[in-house]
Amino acid sequence: MILGNIGQLARCLESAGQSEIHAIRQAALVWDEDRILWVGPESELPASLVSAYERIDAGGALVVPGLIDCHTHLAFGGWRADEFEQRIRGKTYLEIAAAGGGIRRTVEATRRL
Repeated sequence: MILGNIGQLARCLESAGQSEIHAIRQAALVWDEDRILWVGPESELPASLVSAYERIDAGGALVVPGLIDCHTHLAFGGWRADEFEQRIRGKTYLEIAAAGGGIRRTVEATRRL
């Protein structure tokens, strides 16, 4: 499948982990079942892929990587987006926990539900 006419496609650079995001303008994304085959400017999309896959028009939308979480809980109290920001800025989990964050904060908030 080809997702084309993407206004901007946000991509985390492998060399920088998730701390650096690169935007590809007028992009396309090609996948087959559960595997991404190609990402880049749509103008550089290989003809072999164009002829092999159906195309979906993204209508100029922004496309960002999805979150894959195989460990989740339906009951979740609190909010930890601030901790995520601290992690991508370089703080360790132990530093966050020592400041009162981490799993203990989540458990306490969930128990108050």
